[in-house]
Amino acid sequence: MDLPFIVMQFINNMAVCLLYLGRLSESVHLLESTMQGDPALCLHEGYLFNVCTLYELQSSEAAAKKRSMLRLVAKHAGDGFNVASLKLQPAKT
Repeated sequence: MDLPFIVMQFINNMAVCLLYLGRLSESVHLLESTMQGDPALCLHEGYLFNVCTLYELQSSEAAAKKRSMLRLVAKHAGDGFNVASLKLQPAKT
């Protein structure tokens, strides 16, 4: 049993519950503070997908926040990480 992964899943589920309770800011804060504490543990595609979805619900600055997540992924994850979970839109030309 991988305890850190189970804890990360618990925190992710707790954030989803906070969202359903209408506590969006608390949900975002919970996920962000967990990522700041242990970025390598939180670099799971489902976790980051939820964070990016919350950013879209919370702010018009979602794209900038997602780019900061991309920098975090580049720093702590390997090349095999699926960045589609960050829900970034291609640059318009």
